[in-house]
Amino acid sequence: SCREILPISHLTQQDLPAIQDHLLTLSDADRNQRFHTNLSDYAILQYTNGLDFSRMVFTGSIEKETGRIAALAEAHFDKSHMPTSAEISISVLPEYRGTGMSADLLGYLLYSLRICGIEKVEFFYQPHNRSMAKLLRAFRERHILSSGYTVVQMTHNDVINFIGQKNDVFGFNLAA
Repeated sequence: SCREILPISHLTQQDLPAIQDHLLTLSDADRNQRFHTNLSDYAILQYTNGLDFSRMVFTGSIEKETGRIAALAEAHFDKSHMPTSAEISISVLPEYRGTGMSADLLGYLLYSLRICGIEKVEFFYQPHNRSMAKLLRAFRERHILSSGYTVVQMTHNDVINFIGQKNDVFGFNLAA
């Protein structure tokens, strides 16, 4: 696990410049996977400047020496529309891929969402995104093809099970 190498933190609006920098460093292919389109730098700045931190949870793995976000997970939710559901996005810089960091980050994010009362999450990803498919392989029977994207819904029990798998990494209190 990369937890020992890069700490995972809850990110706030004060971290917006680092979030922007992280998203701006993504390659065209990574932007396409993250946003489902290749956003320009200007569009990413517009997107990030419009973020509503009251309807989002961000977690990130941050390099201690540089303060750069190596991996970012974000969840969007609207409690007035869907009070217990969230949509999640994850991006990891190339040099940190294949290290288990995205699974650790997802576990931390799911735990944070559970504290917020979110019980179901959805992932929309392109079928050729092998890293996301690998991360979500345990939920393969819930994969649905929709408009060229794969959708995975994790139920309350799925979230608890995933967090439980990460309990040894974070020491989560599952009763929270």
